Amino acid sequence: MEFPQASSQDPIAPLRAGPTPIDMKIIAVTNIKGGVGKTTTAVNLSYLCAAGGGATLLWDLDPQGAATCTLRGEPLERASAKKLLSGRRHLPELILSTGYPGLDLLPADFGFVADTRNGQAVEIGS
Repeated sequence: MEFPQASSQDPIAPLRAGPTPIDMKIIAVTNIKGGVGKTTTAVNLSYLCAAGGGATLLWDLDPQGAATCTLRGEPLERASAKKLLSGRRHLPELILSTGYPGLDLLPADFGFVADTRNGQAVEIGS
């Protein structure tokens, strides 16, 4: 599968140029509170979608990377959402196979770490 390249004028064009909305569904599992089962829900839902025959990509945007670890993926510092959307990285180079048919993983980005001195999130390696 070939993906269109990002342009400086429209960095998210490659994401828009994919399958039509009829072919693709985007599901986000979010909650401001911790410990409510977001990762468990996302991993199980993605597995079930793939098992049902749909090509499925789970994008682990949690800096703790629990979904990446659950699916035995390696966290990538270069998998930054910021770099992907700015066009500095391209989607195909970041996707990992999980070993489950139809289920791929865009692993967690550990480029953000907690700065314990002031409780702020700090980007490293940009």
